[in-house]
Amino acid sequence: MDVLLIKPYTHISNVLAPLGLAYLSTALKKNGISSKVLHCYKDDVDIPRIIEMIKQQNIKCVGVTVCSNDHLWLQRFAEVLEPLEDVKLVLGGPHATGLGRRLVKLIPRTDFIVRSEGEIAFPILVRAILNGNLNDQTLQAIPNLVWRNSAGELLENAVGFPPNLDSLQMPDWGQLEPQKFQKYAPHGGFSKAAPVAQLITTRGCPYSCRYCAAYVMNGKKIRMRSGESVVEEMQYLMKDHGIREFHIEDDNFTFYKEHVVNVCSAIRKAGIKVPLGIPNGVRVDRLDDEICAEMKSAGFYFFSIGLESGSVTTLKKMKKALNLDKAKQGIELIRKYGFRVKGFFILGYPNETRQGILETIEWSKSLALDQAYYSIYIPLPGTPEFESLEEEGMIDINNCKWEDFYTGKFADPPYIPDGMTARELKRLVSYAYSSFYLRPRVLLRMGADIASFTQFKHLAKRATSLASGYLRPNASGEGSYRASRTGAST
Repeated sequence: MDVLLIKPYTHISNVLAPLGLAYLSTALKKNGISSKVLHCYKDDVDIPRIIEMIKQQNIKCVGVTVCSNDHLWLQRFAEVLEPLEDVKLVLGGPHATGLGRRLVKLIPRTDFIVRSEGEIAFPILVRAILNGNLNDQTLQAIPNLVWRNSAGELLENAVGFPPNLDSLQMPDWGQLEPQKFQKYAPHGGFSKAAPVAQLITTRGCPYSCRYCAAYVMNGKKIRMRSGESVVEEMQYLMKDHGIREFHIEDDNFTFYKEHVVNVCSAIRKAGIKVPLGIPNGVRVDRLDDEICAEMKSAGFYFFSIGLESGSVTTLKKMKKALNLDKAKQGIELIRKYGFRVKGFFILGYPNETRQGILETIEWSKSLALDQAYYSIYIPLPGTPEFESLEEEGMIDINNCKWEDFYTGKFADPPYIPDGMTARELKRLVSYAYSSFYLRPRVLLRMGADIASFTQFKHLAKRATSLASGYLRPNASGEGSYRASRTGAST
């Protein structure tokens, strides 16, 4: 085996197939390079076992996809890998892309970083590694690469993106074995059928939201797969892996109406009749009757939408071009077609006040949502807000507790707005969840949506996580906030 591709161990409850690594595996295969995809959580593999595999199989290149909360795992792995000098360590993913050469300084064992999308650059780099051809002339010609030249200088090559997504072919699903992810909760918690597989049909985001790294990873130009390419992947997954439901993980599936029509028409033409959903979120202001009708006829049954805040001031700070009234109308349009709908919200954004957070919570409850997800703001490397907080001295990458860059029960907020404490912010999140979900309409709807005992167990686990991780009694012994509509808005 030439290359080991690793998804680090994580405590996040959504254990999903690492599509990025599977796309890299396909790209390597096309170039005659063998690889193995390792999902540390699903495959129950720890760092000593990985080192043993590297030695036994004489692997020369290890690629790791890194999110910010994987940083501590990566640090430990790099330390153990240190004696194996002939093994090249290549990093990718959002954390590596956002920090670039600065991550090499934090993790000196790093040999290379491939920023953003790696299907073009990574096979070229691996071939150079295998051939022992790592001179300056070769490396400076590889797009997206962060590398050291012969003088020891850290350089970042220009970033490019594959223009034709169909040419990438489908991810190497044989490596992922998607049916084995059935025992974990799908993205969003719910599904009508199992097992579920994730699909990517577009890449790129033209928006400039200050908190989001989507356009840092995939560029601002939206690139689309053909409907025929998407259907081919669906048919393969249904036939070879027994997949019975699909979730589209695009950031902007509905941005171009033409793309929605092409994909939905291809699904109908192929006679595919399985449940479909969009758990990653769409722009509610890009929906209309034609799009909703097309998606309903193709088998879609739920949407997630990125709303983020009910405070106009906070939305402006985020550069989230969203009109609250139009968002409400968009949700009503979704409900008109019988879709389930979930809203995403960010609490504790820079300069946000307690009253602003309560405004968001109350606004979310006024919407016709079936579910709501409230996350504490996480400053993601590479985003404009992260850079601003660095400049203000609010973040120091040399002293970050990166494992907390995840809004789960084990995490303490990596950023807390002025005038607020971590305890108070977490209690506000707990209040948001309890006040939204402990309503008869919502509880009855959720109960009707639970399709299996496995789903029930995962949902119960998440509820316990919220209670143990967010809810703490305040000084008076009370465990939650009572919303107030008085006071100045942010």
